[in-house]
Amino acid sequence: MFPYAVNRQTYGPPNGSGKVAAITEPVTVSFNVATNVAPVVAGPAGVSLPRSGTLAFTGVNAIAISDVDAADEESIALSVTAGTLSVDLSGVLASHVTATAGASGSSTITLRGGVALLNAALATLTYTAPASGQSATLSVQANDGSAANNLSATLATTITLVNALPSATFAAISSPRTTSIDSIGITFSEAVTGFDMGDLRLTRNGGAVSLASATLTGGGTGWTLGSVSALTSADGDYELKLTASGSGITDSDGGGLAADASRSWKIDTTITVAAGQTVTDATAYAGVFQLVKRGPGTLILTAASSFAGGTRLEAGEIVVRNVAALGTGPVWVSAAATLTLDVGAVGVVVSSLSLDADGLIDLGYGRMVIAAGGIAESTLRQRLAAGYGGGAWAGGSGITSSIAAATPGRGVGYLFDGDGGTTVAFAANGDTNLDGVVDILDIANTLSSGKFDAGTEASWLDGDFNADGILDILDIGELFASELLDRGPYLPSDLSPLEAMFAGLAFEAATTGRPKKGASAAT
Repeated sequence: MFPYAVNRQTYGPPNGSGKVAAITEPVTVSFNVATNVAPVVAGPAGVSLPRSGTLAFTGVNAIAISDVDAADEESIALSVTAGTLSVDLSGVLASHVTATAGASGSSTITLRGGVALLNAALATLTYTAPASGQSATLSVQANDGSAANNLSATLATTITLVNALPSATFAAISSPRTTSIDSIGITFSEAVTGFDMGDLRLTRNGGAVSLASATLTGGGTGWTLGSVSALTSADGDYELKLTASGSGITDSDGGGLAADASRSWKIDTTITVAAGQTVTDATAYAGVFQLVKRGPGTLILTAASSFAGGTRLEAGEIVVRNVAALGTGPVWVSAAATLTLDVGAVGVVVSSLSLDADGLIDLGYGRMVIAAGGIAESTLRQRLAAGYGGGAWAGGSGITSSIAAATPGRGVGYLFDGDGGTTVAFAANGDTNLDGVVDILDIANTLSSGKFDAGTEASWLDGDFNADGILDILDIGELFASELLDRGPYLPSDLSPLEAMFAGLAFEAATTGRPKKGASAAT
């Protein structure tokens, strides 16, 4: 490097090239070393968020420190005029970054550590806004820890607090499920007005379900959509939706609903039994839903149930071994399906009966009590005629009894209540009033009807024991062929005392208000 010139002054004699060949006298040179450079803090000039909301300082809102001559450790102080600041010092940061003043979750905190680790801590910085107010200021300043206590310029970020729009949430609903929904809770993030039934839409498998019979109660932040059991009992995929647009729902500041809200669930009450299989179900079903049996196999129901949605037998067989197994709702029996009662002489009560012309009900020793309006008399007569099957009560469809088919002098009788209800039961030919004996009162019913050979429509009470709709000598023959006149009770004697008691109670309850011995019946 030598010889050289300082401030255009050449030191030493020149050589042949005109340059200094050597320094021939002492030279003193002074170098001015630059002072320590302060750290720099970068971040957003302003941010905004709803009151009580939370903002993470990431992405375009990230805050970072840099220093061209960084020390091993530096510090950064953060403070906010309203709200709180939080950082996550877990993991590797726990042993390399320390909070030397303030605390996470407060309005101020000072962190110390290497620059890279301080930036890692700042990447976790979140701000929680207060519930009130219009704005706040976040101040951030770095210190490189030099002897001169070199400080960065202060980053001042303006935080604008805006009104938080209300949001809605539906209560959780378990899915899939077998029972209907009684009511659904709706919670708003703040008190709202302008919410009504028109803002809600219920669908099943994509099709609208009317909410005309439902109720909407509550106010402020808590509301309840009620009386929806009957609307959500059928199998399917349901969705309840609250649409924000055009809803008219506002908070106290006039802010509208922030977004749509919805809740979906599935009702699946289907029990499928494959061909050649028998499944025994001891579940005590409750609520409002429809039990659906599918598949060609056999389902045996053994438990007392209280569900009110009804039982739909679409294929195969259901064997009823508990008087309350079918709940309290309607019963549907589809073509080629069989409903078998195996409950002794007890009456199974249903609200209505829909039996396809090609479906079959086997009463066994039992009886079925159908509520008023639950089956048309003309339909009942048709199904009984099909079950009679030309004389043996062994028809392949309709209402029959395998016990009657195997026992001479037995059949299937029926009575109409004074209130419109119907009982159809295993009976001996001649037991016109279905009281379990054939006696002089039954003879009186037949003789007093005035329909013998009259060609007019006759019922079981009148003496039509072969389900052909008239009273003639063939029916009289059926009566005496049973050989039960004045022979006492003919129902099975192998019932336990408890079964006999329940059978008597069920029959008494089911027949209250209907024609008794010797009474006439509507035809």
